[in-house]
Amino acid sequence: NATLSTAMGGNGGPVPIYGSGGFSPGMGPQEAAEIAVAHRESGFRGVKPRVNAQPSDAAVMHAVRAAVGDDISIMVDANEKGDLMRASRLLAAAADAGMLFVEEPLPARDLLGYRTLADTSPVAIAAGEHLQGQDRFTALMADRLVSTIQPDLAMAGGLTPCLSVTRSAGAYGLVVAPHFLPGLFVHFAGVATAGLWIEDFPLLEEAFEGWPEMAAEGVMAARDVPGHGLALTVAARKARV
Repeated sequence: NATLSTAMGGNGGPVPIYGSGGFSPGMGPQEAAEIAVAHRESGFRGVKPRVNAQPSDAAVMHAVRAAVGDDISIMVDANEKGDLMRASRLLAAAADAGMLFVEEPLPARDLLGYRTLADTSPVAIAAGEHLQGQDRFTALMADRLVSTIQPDLAMAGGLTPCLSVTRSAGAYGLVVAPHFLPGLFVHFAGVATAGLWIEDFPLLEEAFEGWPEMAAEGVMAARDVPGHGLALTVAARKARV
């Protein structure tokens, strides 16, 4: 009857959580700022707007920072849209705007590009949601081509491979920021020894009940129930019949 967190060697939290729902890559500065403020008012510790690896990104990042103030973290997600030149420009702009990290400034397969960026970037780089196989994660982590690794539950192959990535990340001194599903990844608290961020990006949550809730301090802790504590909703079960 152990909790999933205990079974995985974790401690259940609490873990800081950031909001990324509602943002889109074509969004202008004002709209992005308004969504960021809504996330801040909901209690999130951070926000993550989307960008395009284009010169217009700078205005979005500065608008969001001005809107939410300096007391919460801001990350940006380029979703593999950059090439080496545009990614380098984005990283410089992100550093100027005080971003915590830039996610996927290059396609995941471009390891040489990530190596170049890692040697020169003035801001932290995150990647990993599109990787499959421990060897691909190791290629990014071993030489610290990123400072934050982001396993995705489906792409990595489930919780066990994601757990393996998380343990390896600790050995390399990397922060872990898994791709969405915060109510599952909160169980990695204590396993991610260099730090853990979890992401609120609602996608599958409506199909299950039993999710842990974010506390007023902008953190989430695993529920003290056996396993992960989740069950399909009545509506979801009926849809499967």
